[in-house]
Amino acid sequence: ILPTTFSSGISGIIMNQFLSNRINCVPKVITERCKLCQICIEHCPVDAMQISEDFPYANRDKCISCYCCQELCPEDAIILPGRLLEIIRRRSRKKR
Repeated sequence: ILPTTFSSGISGIIMNQFLSNRINCVPKVITERCKLCQICIEHCPVDAMQISEDFPYANRDKCISCYCCQELCPEDAIILPGRLLEIIRRRSRKKR
Protein backbone atom coordinates (compact mmCIF):
# COMPACT_ATOMS: atom_id res chain seq x y z
CA ILE A 1 0.00 0.00 0.00
CA LEU A 2 1.36 3.40 -0.99
CA PRO A 3 1.22 6.40 1.36
CA THR A 4 -1.68 8.82 0.88
CA THR A 5 0.80 11.52 -0.16
CA PHE A 6 1.88 9.48 -3.20
CA SER A 7 0.52 10.65 -6.57
CA SER A 8 0.45 8.34 -9.57
CA GLY A 9 0.79 9.03 -13.30
CA ILE A 10 3.02 11.55 -15.09
CA SER A 11 1.93 14.43 -12.86
CA GLY A 12 2.62 12.23 -9.84
CA ILE A 13 6.12 11.39 -11.03
CA ILE A 14 6.91 15.08 -11.56
CA MET A 15 5.34 16.16 -8.27
CA ASN A 16 6.92 13.36 -6.22
CA GLN A 17 10.35 14.16 -7.70
CA PHE A 18 9.85 17.88 -7.04
CA LEU A 19 8.84 17.27 -3.42
CA SER A 20 11.62 14.75 -2.89
CA ASN A 21 14.23 17.27 -4.02
CA ARG A 22 12.81 19.91 -1.65
CA ILE A 23 12.34 17.66 1.37
CA ASN A 24 15.22 15.16 1.23
CA CYS A 25 18.68 16.58 0.82
CA VAL A 26 22.30 15.81 1.53
CA PRO A 27 23.67 17.71 4.53
CA LYS A 28 26.28 20.35 3.74
CA VAL A 29 29.11 21.40 6.06
CA ILE A 30 29.84 25.10 6.44
CA THR A 31 33.61 24.96 6.78
CA GLU A 32 33.86 28.40 8.44
CA ARG A 33 31.83 27.12 11.40
CA CYS A 34 33.19 23.56 11.57
CA LYS A 35 35.64 22.95 14.44
CA LEU A 36 36.54 19.42 13.23
CA CYS A 37 35.15 17.75 16.35
CA GLN A 38 34.04 14.83 14.12
CA ILE A 39 30.87 14.20 16.13
CA CYS A 40 28.98 14.03 12.84
CA ILE A 41 31.32 11.30 11.58
CA GLU A 42 31.25 9.30 14.81
CA HIS A 43 27.45 9.27 15.04
CA CYS A 44 26.45 8.74 11.41
CA PRO A 45 24.60 5.38 11.46
CA VAL A 46 25.62 4.46 7.90
CA ASP A 47 29.11 6.02 7.77
CA ALA A 48 27.99 8.56 5.18
CA MET A 49 29.90 11.40 6.86
CA GLN A 50 33.54 11.32 5.80
CA ILE A 51 36.58 13.60 5.84
CA SER A 52 37.93 15.11 2.65
CA GLU A 53 40.33 18.03 2.33
CA ASP A 54 40.30 18.44 6.12
CA PHE A 55 36.52 18.87 6.48
CA PRO A 56 33.61 16.44 6.81
CA TYR A 57 31.18 15.92 3.96
CA ALA A 58 28.15 13.71 3.40
CA ASN A 59 28.54 10.95 0.83
CA ARG A 60 25.37 11.23 -1.28
CA ASP A 61 25.41 7.52 -2.15
CA LYS A 62 25.41 6.44 1.50
CA CYS A 63 23.31 9.17 3.15
CA ILE A 64 19.88 7.98 4.32
CA SER A 65 18.64 11.48 5.22
CA CYS A 66 18.38 10.80 8.95
CA TYR A 67 20.09 14.16 9.64
CA CYS A 68 21.78 12.96 12.83
CA CYS A 69 24.87 14.91 11.76
CA GLN A 70 22.95 18.18 11.60
CA GLU A 71 21.13 17.56 14.86
CA LEU A 72 24.28 16.68 16.79
CA CYS A 73 26.65 19.34 15.44
CA PRO A 74 27.51 21.58 18.42
CA GLU A 75 28.70 24.38 16.12
CA ASP A 76 25.59 24.47 13.90
CA ALA A 77 27.97 23.91 11.00
CA ILE A 78 25.76 21.50 9.05
CA ILE A 79 22.86 22.81 7.03
CA LEU A 80 20.18 21.06 5.04
CA PRO A 81 20.11 23.00 1.74
CA GLY A 82 16.77 23.35 0.07
CA ARG A 83 14.75 22.46 3.14
CA LEU A 84 12.01 24.72 4.38
CA LEU A 85 13.41 24.36 7.90
CA GLU A 86 16.71 25.94 6.85
CA ILE A 87 14.90 28.91 5.32
CA ILE A 88 13.01 29.44 8.58
CA ARG A 89 16.24 29.14 10.62
CA ARG A 90 17.98 31.74 8.47
CA ARG A 91 15.12 34.19 8.91
CA SER A 92 15.10 33.71 12.67
CA ARG A 93 18.87 34.34 12.83
CA LYS A 94 18.45 37.65 10.98
CA LYS A 95 15.85 38.82 13.51
CA ARG A 96 18.24 38.31 16.46
